Amino acid sequence: MKRFDLLNTPLSGRNLIEASAGTGKTFTIAGLFVRLLLESPDPESRNPATVNRILVVTFTEAATRELRDRIRRRIRDALDAFSAGYSDDRFLQGLLDRHPDRKRAGELLFAALSSFDEAPVFTIHGFCQRMLQDNPFESGSLFDTRLVTDQEAIYREIAEDFWRRTFFSAPKSLARAALAAGMGPELLTELARGRRPGRFLSVIPDVAGPDPADPREPAEEECDALLLGIKRDFFRYLTDELPRRKRRDNVRFFDDLLLDLHGALEGERGASLAAAVRSRFAAALIDEFQDTDPVQYAIFDRIFPTGESPLFLIGDPKQAIYSFRGADVFAYLAAAGEAGSR
Repeated sequence: MKRFDLLNTPLSGRNLIEASAGTGKTFTIAGLFVRLLLESPDPESRNPATVNRILVVTFTEAATRELRDRIRRRIRDALDAFSAGYSDDRFLQGLLDRHPDRKRAGELLFAALSSFDEAPVFTIHGFCQRMLQDNPFESGSLFDTRLVTDQEAIYREIAEDFWRRTFFSAPKSLARAALAAGMGPELLTELARGRRPGRFLSVIPDVAGPDPADPREPAEEECDALLLGIKRDFFRYLTDELPRRKRRDNVRFFDDLLLDLHGALEGERGASLAAAVRSRFAAALIDEFQDTDPVQYAIFDRIFPTGESPLFLIGDPKQAIYSFRGADVFAYLAAAGEAGSR
């Protein structure tokens, strides 16, 4: 692990920048953005880092607004420094020393500031939605899909259908045990609501529910195990039915956007989709990376493979254990192990 040098770190490869909260992560992202603008100066080159080709991704709308504001202000500060020919800011003075053609640098910064509204600064969900919409044939996504913020109605519909399918012809003793345990559609809906989305998850213990072909009444001591199996069967049913019913209604929830993009990248046309997305961006800066999970990391790993466009992952490793925020410490450790520079 090396001490990070904002002014001199190479703008290439895959890089993991680890920093605690309040130590200047946003300042670092804004500084990297300015360096990328200045250090790929030829707009005719194969992969110019113009303002609309530097991808910035974070995890909340509030963080997106803050990043936009801070990056815009940093570009303005740099433009003022190149116009004046000096700066009290050590980083900006370092840029002045590195780029003697101040007129050319000023033109690049002015162009970036003038077109900053085109800067692709997204939340992770916004990024996935845009890539799916802009690449419908490669991703296989549906047109005119409606984004919903509440899945409660679909959860309840699935829970009620599963309840009827399971208990309509179930042995009476099992139905009584389920009612005594409060295992009705309301409980199943609550279980669905607490389920974490993802293709990397499994439910344990993997126990069997009742066999519809077995007509006998289970003994009282068997019912607890069977009820646990019913919960496991419900998660299987939910995993199959939830995406099917969303496609039926042509609706998606926020986490579906990540799963859809991940699935498309892993699918038959995944390589062409990854190439299409990668061609749009000269570099990528991923903020709050400690909140990543296997799906999110797999998306960026596939789009920006090691050795291609510069990829900077910025996060606080101490917060990677906070699973209640969606973080997955093992995904973070995998990313750290694959970073070319840390």
